[in-house]
Amino acid sequence: MEMLNNHCGITRDTRGVVHVAICNAGPLNILGSPVTDAVREGLQQLASDRSIRVVVLRGQSEKSMIGGADIKEMAKLDQTSAEAFISRLRDLCEAVRQFPAPDDRAHARLVPRRRARSGRGLRLPGRRA
Repeated sequence: MEMLNNHCGITRDTRGVVHVAICNAGPLNILGSPVTDAVREGLQQLASDRSIRVVVLRGQSEKSMIGGADIKEMAKLDQTSAEAFISRLRDLCEAVRQFPAPDDRAHARLVPRRRARSGRGLRLPGRRA
């Protein structure tokens, strides 16, 4: 697995399918601020790669794709830091939504992916080469 950063790893195949794994986020792939920022940055980094046809977003752990927001981090938030936390989650969702579609139509759509050896995930069409 190629690591784009500490929390975002990728594997590629020859067909243009890229698996983006949420890494080093615990056994349930918990989304704390560092993980959320890193995965968003990884997706933004990949968005300009025209060889990508499909992106599969998944957790590194087999236990879950995403276990949810980091409750321990959330318990320590005040209003200002809570707004920043929620904005990070929104920005990650927006990075997924804005990922380029294969035929450059508006935006990609999320398609649920069935359980496989690689873990649970979502398949996101990317650009054609």
